[in-house]
Amino acid sequence: TNMFTSGLLCVYKPKHWSSSDCVVKVRNILQAAMRQQSGKKKEKIKVGHGGTLDPMVGTCNVTLLTLL
Repeated sequence: TNMFTSGLLCVYKPKHWSSSDCVVKVRNILQAAMRQQSGKKKEKIKVGHGGTLDPMVGTCNVTLLTLL
């Protein structure tokens, strides 16, 4: 069984990170965890953000997750 489901994730976006930086980081972390769990070399997950935030401000970034 897969421990991941589609949904929303609230991620703290550090100062000087763009919303896209957060998306890449979340995608990489989740893909690595999914690969480790399933034993497959490649796992596919779609990750996006709910809006662009000012990179100079640390704030909460809503991240959208979809398993393919």
